[in-house]
Amino acid sequence: MDPYLVEDDIYDLNVVFYKKLTEEELPEDTWVRGWEFRTGDNSITHHMCSSTIPPSAQVHEDGAAVEGDGTDIAGSTLLSCVAEGGESGILPDGFGVLLEKGSMLSFNMHYNKEPVAGSAVTAQAEIGFFVSKEPPRHQVKNDSLYNRGFEIPPNHPNYRIGSSRVLEKDTLLITLWPHAHHRAIASRYTAFYPDGTEELLLDVPEYDQAWQVTYKYKEPKLLPKGTRIEADFWYDNTKERGTIRGFDPNLSIGYGERTVDEMALGFLSYVELDDHDATTDNNN
Repeated sequence: MDPYLVEDDIYDLNVVFYKKLTEEELPEDTWVRGWEFRTGDNSITHHMCSSTIPPSAQVHEDGAAVEGDGTDIAGSTLLSCVAEGGESGILPDGFGVLLEKGSMLSFNMHYNKEPVAGSAVTAQAEIGFFVSKEPPRHQVKNDSLYNRGFEIPPNHPNYRIGSSRVLEKDTLLITLWPHAHHRAIASRYTAFYPDGTEELLLDVPEYDQAWQVTYKYKEPKLLPKGTRIEADFWYDNTKERGTIRGFDPNLSIGYGERTVDEMALGFLSYVELDDHDATTDNNN
């Protein structure tokens, strides 16, 4: 994306930049199996997300910068996100994400800093891709389990928020990334199987907004059709934590894009299998 000035008076800003990939940059449909995000300035970047937008779904001009809540446009595909403590992503062999010729990339940036004189920063985010020489066997999807209808009560020490989804197909689970803000203290993903059993997929007992990790399976995990995946978060909205993290525990807090608000996003990357793939993977 082009350099962008985050001015002195900015405290919390969500802005999405759009960059059309040129013929030289993307001469043909291309499969990628990895990426590296560079935020431009980690000191002011709360998170950076990127989506691919095929030619048929593009509604913004090349170089546009749109302020707002960062919601993806219809037809776009989330590539990945990175936040404090994050790292580059490499998919397993045989897995990839398609970049169609003529695609556009979105740079979904959330900047947060103290709004004082002399605090302005010029940031320029970048994305690099690891290209696959052969078409992959599996096309990867990235999205999240989310709950946007919650309200954390004032002075509550351990408030739970959950969201879930039932898998419509046999699914290979690749990564998990819990995302929340300063009141979050723990996160957990659980699988509830069609046969009535359950399995803990990920337990983060000491969640830290300043050190967010994408958890990768050594081998993609097969979950059968009908499995319910649940993502749970716990929040501490007390004076003790507020003193440490810099928030007012006497306020009730709901979902919001600002750092002073909260989130409960259980990101995951996965592959939905067709009948042939499901049979093959079950036999491996």
